[in-house]
Amino acid sequence: MIIFGFFRVPLLSKYLTKTRLSRITQYLGNEVCDIGCGNGELIDYLPKGVQRLVMIDRSPNRRQFVEARMTNKKIVGQFLEADINSEAFCFDLDPFETVVLAALLEHLNSPRIALKHIFKLLKPNGKIVITTPSLLGGIIHSLASLLCLTNREAALEHHSFYDYKSIRQLLVQQGFVIEYY
Repeated sequence: MIIFGFFRVPLLSKYLTKTRLSRITQYLGNEVCDIGCGNGELIDYLPKGVQRLVMIDRSPNRRQFVEARMTNKKIVGQFLEADINSEAFCFDLDPFETVVLAALLEHLNSPRIALKHIFKLLKPNGKIVITTPSLLGGIIHSLASLLCLTNREAALEHHSFYDYKSIRQLLVQQGFVIEYY
């Protein structure tokens, strides 16, 4: 187990985060909004040239970790406390080229509400980058959490898992087009 701040991070969780985030960097634009940013791990994988960064998480406890990570990496960015899953989500933000949902979609009990908000956060032709486990991935994550290899709390918060058909249906209903799966 690795200790990050006051949180214990199971070893496999750190590996999964690195694998997930290192694969999405090629899809990020110059303006990035990371929703459900956690402790700001995406900051470690940002490509050069990102000019605007907003990190959003519903937990106020994340602020100090995210801001410390931005300071350490000499990245100018902003942390906002908000729940994208809520009808009350409302920020007057200029639209972004890229909105990231890395390992978040499966935790949302109202993904349609979240995607409605995200659609408004995107510039025309903007991209939403989503990583989410399949049903098999969710089962493996849950079993690994019983062995303290992945985060147990995260495993217990999973609401839904998506295959291509279900994620496509969800996204198309909200006005998105899948370019790459």
